[in-house]
Amino acid sequence: MATLATWYDRVLGGGSRTREAGAGGDSGGRVTTAADEPGSHPYRVRAYPNEDVFLFLKRIDNSRVLRQSNPLARRAYWRIVGAACLALLLSVSVLLPRAYGVLAGYQIHGLERERDQLMIDQQTLEAEEARMLSPERLEELARIQEFVDPPPEKVFHLSTQADESVALRADGR
Repeated sequence: MATLATWYDRVLGGGSRTREAGAGGDSGGRVTTAADEPGSHPYRVRAYPNEDVFLFLKRIDNSRVLRQSNPLARRAYWRIVGAACLALLLSVSVLLPRAYGVLAGYQIHGLERERDQLMIDQQTLEAEEARMLSPERLEELARIQEFVDPPPEKVFHLSTQADESVALRADGR
């Protein structure tokens, strides 16, 4: 690939560069252009450094190249994996009891709150039972439902003796 100065030299200059002889010339073998000389063309561009260097791109195909396995690298890899697993195991064994302790604390706190709520419910139910079984409440219910005491001749008293005749079957077994 040529630079802009080389293009100007080829197209517009028509080969105005000259190489002087190294032995007899005063310049010692250097390349002179028309721009170096006094009175030359005013729009002429002088030569840039390294303008004659061309870079080419060569594609390299490494798709068929196989990498050789390194046994030392494989051992180092497995050592790192083993060390990481060991570190993970140690950290879990250190942190797991603490986590179980925290979870047990939450569970104990929940059970204490449930016990307190059950005690409050028990006290409420006992108060309601006492109110429902109070003699004043029972008299009020009897009056509302028009309950009357039965006459004495309709009251039957059961015997408190253990009589086995009640438990026998009719066929005598």
